[in-house]
Amino acid sequence: MIMLVLAAMAALMLIGCVGVAVAALIIGMGVASFKQTRFLAPVFLLILPLTALGALLGCLGLGGYFITHVSEN
Repeated sequence: MIMLVLAAMAALMLIGCVGVAVAALIIGMGVASFKQTRFLAPVFLLILPLTALGALLGCLGLGGYFITHVSEN
């Protein structure tokens, strides 16, 4: 049962982080097209997507480590 809960949480995390990364990229492309807001483009094109994907990789890495660690004991 706990494995199903962890799998569901991982799937929700995957959907959420990829959604944030894609939305930030789309917003960044829109921001970059206007001269007045072009200075904000690196935030939306680099910082937010990389932060979301880093959080996703960290959660999945720690989750995988803890699942293997708990299942050994």
